[in-house]
Amino acid sequence: MPSRLRSRKRPGRRRNTGAAIRLQSDFVPAYANLADLYRALGREPDAATALADGLKAVPDDPSLAHALGLQRVREKGVADALPLLERAAVARPDNARFAYVHAVALESLGRRAEAIAVLTRALERSPYDPDLLFGLSTFNREAGHLPEAQDYARRLETVAPDDERVR
Repeated sequence: MPSRLRSRKRPGRRRNTGAAIRLQSDFVPAYANLADLYRALGREPDAATALADGLKAVPDDPSLAHALGLQRVREKGVADALPLLERAAVARPDNARFAYVHAVALESLGRRAEAIAVLTRALERSPYDPDLLFGLSTFNREAGHLPEAQDYARRLETVAPDDERVR
């Protein structure tokens, strides 16, 4: 094999992802993959930039809004993340995970009643989701609504009997 071929660098994941973005700027997985790569390298600000760039290119994508919201939680805090997490949850009401994360953010900011309302609406769409049931049980218990908390805990036990959160 000629030496020039052997010494040639192989394109890395970042280069491939960058090429994918240049070729198709609305290809959401490329932004998410690039952010994951940066996060794995400990480059959180670059991960946030990749997600923000993706959201600029595809402003209506709830998965990018959700991912950037989680990134903001890690970097800046929940208050900065809340609008993005809400945006994702509203755009994808069928996604129980988005609703759960949005509700946890609300609760952590002391907005428990809103968090319970978000989870209650989400549970109507996903009545067997263990995270929603756990969140409703926990938040209702913390709010002093013990009968409701116990009801959700019983439902969680029925849905996911081996889930350690049932205890």
